[in-house]
Amino acid sequence: MKIKGIMKRKTINGDASIRTKSEASFIKEDISSIQEEKTLMSNKNGSTETLVDLADNQTNSQSKFDEFKAQMLKMFEEQEKKHNEKVESLLQKIEVLTVENRQYQAKVNELEKKLNKIESNTDMVSKVQDLEQKVENLEDQYQEQSQSISQRELSDDQIVQAIDQITQNNRDFKKLQEKIDQLEKSDAKILEDQSFMTKEVEKLNSFVINNEEIKVYVDVRGGINFSVIATSAQTIGNLKSQIKEELGCDVASEILTYNGYVLEDEFNLHDYNICEGNEGIITF
Repeated sequence: MKIKGIMKRKTINGDASIRTKSEASFIKEDISSIQEEKTLMSNKNGSTETLVDLADNQTNSQSKFDEFKAQMLKMFEEQEKKHNEKVESLLQKIEVLTVENRQYQAKVNELEKKLNKIESNTDMVSKVQDLEQKVENLEDQYQEQSQSISQRELSDDQIVQAIDQITQNNRDFKKLQEKIDQLEKSDAKILEDQSFMTKEVEKLNSFVINNEEIKVYVDVRGGINFSVIATSAQTIGNLKSQIKEELGCDVASEILTYNGYVLEDEFNLHDYNICEGNEGIITF
């Protein structure tokens, strides 16, 4: 009985011991679980704080990026505005230069017409060449004309250089205008010299013709004929005086004729084209 009781007690005590160990194991597991949960909660809280920090950092980065983007857009707008202003200014300058170039071209064309007109005037040169053999005094004036022509050629070279220069840079238009003005003055001087030369040649030609001695043949009724030396500028009245000296009688009242024309005393021989080599004979 005692042994059974003791065994029974031991069995009961053993069961109780086993139960106690099992509960202890469960408690240990619960504690481990609680610790794990605490660790997880701690990690979770840390992760949450990290995400918040990342969100704040991202917000700050986005704000800085937006600010940088706004600055860049503003800078691009300012650069575009400046570029447009420069383009507008260049277009205006191009338009002004185009107008100036057209004006210059018109003046150059007009000047070329004047040059062609001057160069085509060859009558004066031919007159000078015809009179050169008869009048030695004309040589000096002809040399002056040659110098004027040389100046004309120099002016032509200057205008060619000026045209090349304006082609390279239209801003030199003002200088070219001054050269064109000088050239126009030179043209006016040449025309003036040519006009003066024409008048002088006419005077000289008239002087030579009027003062050149010619032989005039006279036929008197009754078969008398003779010749007298006179000049083209001499009047018919003076010629009658010469005839008087030749015949020894007064012929002032006599009427002289030449090729069917009655000769008036106040006119000269040149007026009636009485000159050396003409076959007409004065009769009375």
